[in-house]
Amino acid sequence: MTEADRRYAAHARQEARTVADILGEVTTALDGLSDEQIVAEWYERQRRMEAALKQQR
Repeated sequence: MTEADRRYAAHARQEARTVADILGEVTTALDGLSDEQIVAEWYERQRRMEAALKQQR
């Protein structure tokens, strides 16, 4: 294994830890919301994303 391989593996591990930390925060945030709040937020995000796509066209 080369030094570049080792650096890549270390970088991949760090990225995985970062993603795990973010998912942990998201899970904690979702635990505090009702199903209705989660669904409403999802629809609002979809609406904003669709509006942004329309603006780009």
